[in-house]
Amino acid sequence: MRTRSGLPGSLSLAAVIALIATPLPAMAQDADMAAAVAALEWREIGPTIMGGRIADIAAVESDPSTFYVGVATGGVWKTINGGNTFESVFDDQPMLSVGDVTLAPSNPNVVWVGSGEPQNRQSSPWGMGVFRSTDAGRTWTHLGLEATHHISRIQVHPRNPDVAYVAAMGRLWGSNPERGVYRTMDGGETWELVLHVDEHTGAIDLAMDPGDPRTLFAAMYQRQRTLWGFNGGGPGSGIYRTMDGGDNWTKLAGGLPEGDLGRIGLDIYRGDGNLVMAIVEADARAPGQGGGGGGQGQDDPDRKTGIYKSTDRGETWTQVSTTNNRPMYYSQIRIDPNDPERVYLGGGNLYRSSDGGNNFTPDASSEVHSDHHALWVDPGNSDHLILGGDGGVSVSWDRSDSWRQLRNLPLAQFYEIGVDNRDPYHVCGGLQDNGSWCGPSDTWSNQGIRTRDWYNVGSGDGYFTVLHPDGGEMLAESQNGNLMRTNLKTGERLRMRPLGRPGEDEEDPPDYRWNWDTPVEVSPSDPNTIYYGGNVVFKSTDYGQTWEQISPDLTKDIDRQTLEIMGVLGSEPMMSANDGTSTFGNMISIEESPLDPMVVYAGTDDGNLQVTRDGGGTWTNAALNMPGVPDQLYMTRIVASHADAGHRVGGGRQPPQRRHGPVRVRLERLRRVVAGDHGRDPGRMVDERAPAAPARGQPPLRRQRDRDLLLGRRRKLVAPAAPEHAAGAGGRHQDPGTRERPRHRHARARDLDHGGRHPARRTEPGGARLRGAPLLDPVGGRLQPVHAAGLDAGHLRGG
Repeated sequence: MRTRSGLPGSLSLAAVIALIATPLPAMAQDADMAAAVAALEWREIGPTIMGGRIADIAAVESDPSTFYVGVATGGVWKTINGGNTFESVFDDQPMLSVGDVTLAPSNPNVVWVGSGEPQNRQSSPWGMGVFRSTDAGRTWTHLGLEATHHISRIQVHPRNPDVAYVAAMGRLWGSNPERGVYRTMDGGETWELVLHVDEHTGAIDLAMDPGDPRTLFAAMYQRQRTLWGFNGGGPGSGIYRTMDGGDNWTKLAGGLPEGDLGRIGLDIYRGDGNLVMAIVEADARAPGQGGGGGGQGQDDPDRKTGIYKSTDRGETWTQVSTTNNRPMYYSQIRIDPNDPERVYLGGGNLYRSSDGGNNFTPDASSEVHSDHHALWVDPGNSDHLILGGDGGVSVSWDRSDSWRQLRNLPLAQFYEIGVDNRDPYHVCGGLQDNGSWCGPSDTWSNQGIRTRDWYNVGSGDGYFTVLHPDGGEMLAESQNGNLMRTNLKTGERLRMRPLGRPGEDEEDPPDYRWNWDTPVEVSPSDPNTIYYGGNVVFKSTDYGQTWEQISPDLTKDIDRQTLEIMGVLGSEPMMSANDGTSTFGNMISIEESPLDPMVVYAGTDDGNLQVTRDGGGTWTNAALNMPGVPDQLYMTRIVASHADAGHRVGGGRQPPQRRHGPVRVRLERLRRVVAGDHGRDPGRMVDERAPAAPARGQPPLRRQRDRDLLLGRRRKLVAPAAPEHAAGAGGRHQDPGTRERPRHRHARARDLDHGGRHPARRTEPGGARLRGAPLLDPVGGRLQPVHAAGLDAGHLRGG
C-alpha cells in the first residue's frame, strides 16, 4: 500500500521528517538522506503536448508506420503504428542528446544513433559518440567517438549495414581535433578519420548517392560559440566530395560562392545521382545587421546565400534561389525522392518549391508549430511526410498541404520551474520555444493528471515563472527580459518589462541589456517585492506595477566587438554573427538574503558578483575577493545563507573555451565558492570535478527553502507516485489521446526556481544539464544549503 505522497507503507513520513530534521554529521546525514530518497518512487506529471525539440526522423521504407524520432535532449522514441503510440527505446543509455538517427537500408533492425544535438544553440547539449542497435532498438552498443561532441549525420551503405560514415561537428564551445568525417567498415569496431580540415571545422551534413554508395558529399562547417557571441563561418567551411568511398576527397568550387562560408545543407536526388542540391550560407554580416543569421535580405539579387544546384555530380553549381532562413539553426534541404522539382527547406517556416528550387513559398506547414529541423519524405508515397522541430512531430498525407501534430510524445524542454502553495501545489515552467505552462502536481481524477489539466501562462521562449503565494497571480518571463504578469483567475495578461527614462541632460532613454534568460527574484520577506536584472537591478514593491532602478551597471561593461572568436574580432563581419546571444554584459542571477532584506546579491554573465548591504544604495564586487576564480566566470546561481546574512554560496562556470583536459559528458568543472562577511573575507574555495551522474534512486540533494517540497537530482520532471485511487489500469494515468506516459521526458530543466512561497518558495536542482527535475512531497523539516548550482557549458542561456 502507498500513501498519497507515494511513500511505501514500510517507510513512514515521520521517518523521512526525522531524517531531514535531525542534526547529523555531514557524511552520515548524506547517507541517510540518500537511503530515504532511494525508497521513494517517482511519477511523471506532464505535459505531453509540446513534443520538442526534435533533431532527426528515420522511417522504415518498407513499413513507414514504423519510425524513430531523435530528440535533442530526450533520447530516441519509436512507433510501430504511425505515431498512435511511442516507446522510449534509449532510456538506459548514459546520455540522451541525439543528433541523428539512421536505419541501415539493407536491414532496418540496424539502427545507428549519433549523439549530441548539432543545432549550435547555447542550449544544445553535447553527446558521447555513436550508438548502434541490431535488434530494432531493444538493446544498444556504444561504439566510441566520444570526443566528437556533436554528430549531425550518419550514412550507411545500402547493402552492407556494417559500413557507415559519420559527420562529426566537434566541440561547439571550443576547438578539438576529433571532428570531420569518420568511416567504419566493421560495424563500429574501428573508426578512421577520412576527412579532416582543422580543429575549428567539423562536418555538419553528409549525403550518399544511393545508386553509387562510394560517392558521398560532405558539408564542412567552421563555427564556435563563446559566452559573448557566435561566429558561424570561416575559410574551413565548404563542400567536399569523394568518389572512392572516402579514401580521397575534393573540395568543390565551380559556381559556389568564394571566400568564407557558413553552414551548408545537402541532398541528392534519389532518382539521379547527378542532381545534387545545397543550401549555403555565404553572406557575413556585421554586428547590428539583424538577428536572423541569414534570413534577412532574401530578395537581394546580389545575395550569395541561398540554394545551389548541380546536375553533374558537383562539378559545377548554379545558384537558383536566395532563400535561406536562419542557416545557423536550420539549413535542411530535401528533394522529393520521386519528383526533382519538389524541394523542401527547413526553417522558422517550412518552405516548398515546385519548380526545382527556383521559387519557394513559406507556407508548407502553416498549421503546426514553427522551427523545423527534420523532414522525411516517403519514397513510396510523396504525399506522406513526417516533420520534426521545436514543436514536436507532425504528419502530412497530402504533400504538406495539411498536417496532424502528434501530441502524445511526452517531451518538453524546461529552462526554469517554479511551484506555488496551493493544495495540491501547481508546478509552472518555461519551455524552449513553447511558452510557459502550469499544471497540478496531483488531481482527484481517476485518470490522474491529464494533458487538459495543464494551462498556458506565457509565450515565446519561456524561462522564469514566479507564482504569488495567494495563487491569484504570477509572473512569466520570456527571452530578452520580456516579463508578463498573469491573473490566473481571469486570464488577463500585462507586459511589464521596465522601461528607462531619459536623464535630465539626455534625449534618449537608457539602453538596458537583458539576458535571454533574465533573472527574477521574489523577496523572502515580502511576496509583493520582486527584483529583476538587466545590466542594472530593478526593484518593484507592488508586484511589477512600478519599478525602481536600485543599481548602476553592475557588469564589466565589456565591448564584445573587442573580443575575438576563432581569431575574428567582434567588430568584423561574421556568418550568423552572435546568433542567439542578443547582448553580453547582463545579470543572470539575483538573490535577496532571507535574513536581511537590505542585503541583495547579483551575478553577471561576465564574472561579477555584486552585493549591496543597504538595499541598493552602494554595491561591492565580491568576486574580486574570491581567489582563483576566472575573470569571466558565468555566475549562474547565488544562494544566500539561512544562518548568516553575510554568507552565501555562489555557483558559476568557466568560459568553456578556456577549459583543458578531459571532461565528463554531462557535468564539467564546478566551482563552489563559500565566502563570509558579504564577500570581503575570501573564505574558502573548493575547486573540483563534478561527480558522475548519481546512481538511480540516489539523487544528491541540493537546497531547500520550503517545508513541503523535497528536491533531488534526476532526469525527469516527476512527483511522487499517485495514490491508487487516482491511477488508471496498471497505475498509469488514463486519458484517451492525451495520456501521460510512464517514462516521461522533460528535457533540459536547467533549474527549478523562483516559485511563489510565503515566504517565497524556491527550490533548485543539484547539477548541470538535467532533462527535468524530480519532486517529492510532502516532507517536513528544512534542508540547509549544500552547494551552488553549476551551469553546464552546453546550457548557456538560449532558446
